Amino acid sequence: MALNSCDSDCSPPGRRSSSWYGEYDWVDDDGYNSVGAWWEETVNEAEAKLKHLELIQGVINRMASNSFFLKGWCVTLVSAVLALSAKDADRRFALLAYYPVLMFWILDGYFLRQERLFRKLYDKVRVTVETAIDFSMDTSSFVDAVQSWPRVTVSVTLAVFYLTMVGAILLVSILR
Repeated sequence: MALNSCDSDCSPPGRRSSSWYGEYDWVDDDGYNSVGAWWEETVNEAEAKLKHLELIQGVINRMASNSFFLKGWCVTLVSAVLALSAKDADRRFALLAYYPVLMFWILDGYFLRQERLFRKLYDKVRVTVETAIDFSMDTSSFVDAVQSWPRVTVSVTLAVFYLTMVGAILLVSILR
């Protein structure tokens, strides 16, 4: 017998199984696939964490696209109101353009805050152990970690855009 030859003592107890797990699939004497079951459980937990992260990322993407659409609608409505005010030559009509700017600014601040809350949730789930994944989408535990809604509304990211809109309305109103 050669030193490197292997007989039945080299293999784990049990018999080979012919399933999709390949060469690492061992079935014990009771017919239980311990390696395969461990592998399935590990993969399922990792897939659950990945799926939870994908769900959260989907919400974050929706919030960002909502913000983009709000800005587009704001520009469209303000342009339409200013065009109508120029047609009728009534300066007071241009004052109506401030209303959509204010409403969209407030709504955009809400979506930005929600996006930040879900980013905090994403960070929490990212470092959570796979066995503790519960698919919770509750962001209430991060309320104190993210700035308040009014504070987010006047943040630089929103103020630059919306103050530019206000300035444009003011400029059009003055130049008439």
